[in-house]
Amino acid sequence: KTALLQKINCRLNHITENIERDETKTINAIYEEFDVTHEDQKTINSMLSQYGEFQKQYLSRPHEKQCDTLESTSSEILSLCKQMNIHPTAVELKISHSPSPHGYVAVASGLGANYQFENNTLIINKDDIIRHPAITLYPQFYEKTYNEQLATFGHELTHLASQHYEGYNILAREIKYLTKAHNEEIMNSKYFKNLDIIHERQAEILHKDATWATIMRNKRNTSYYPNHLFLKHYAQLAEIDELHKLKEKISA
Repeated sequence: KTALLQKINCRLNHITENIERDETKTINAIYEEFDVTHEDQKTINSMLSQYGEFQKQYLSRPHEKQCDTLESTSSEILSLCKQMNIHPTAVELKISHSPSPHGYVAVASGLGANYQFENNTLIINKDDIIRHPAITLYPQFYEKTYNEQLATFGHELTHLASQHYEGYNILAREIKYLTKAHNEEIMNSKYFKNLDIIHERQAEILHKDATWATIMRNKRNTSYYPNHLFLKHYAQLAEIDELHKLKEKISA
């Protein structure tokens, strides 16, 4: 019994490690594609790490705000916030009355800040913050079932917890600055596109316990993400869900 549980946990950890390793491999492929020097790679990686830690600390703390935040959401979402070490008041909740031009149900935007990088240290002052973490809900969100809405929040919260939004932007911005690459080259890079897909996969897998594994799988039973999430992704969600269910049966 113990050995079987260990094997299941090992497999779940392996899935997580693989999808995180895919991100690292893809970033390295981007560096190679744009001929980023080894020294500049170290600089960008340090920026990404320090900016990610800055946002992580921001998300973990309470904030006084005059707008709606995740405090007003359901107990399930608040519980997921706790699992991710996100304080509900750190994330603004915005309601759009106009449909997303891209057909999105919801969009997460990370912490935006001006920064300086000196002596391998990222410098961000309080006045440098120009955009706070937020989740925007579009009219299509309210056409979904409650469980589909939960899955949407689970997806967007993971983008925030993983610093996908700003990480992607910093990577593109610094490569443009250091290599003089054009925006079109970056936007059309197959590796940048692949990084976007990996982030979408991570948003449905990382930080999810047994309950949330089922929620994410059930959502993909009836919907898919064109050009981003494919059948192989659903198969992985199904495997994760079944492994959690097997753990529960063994432990009962």
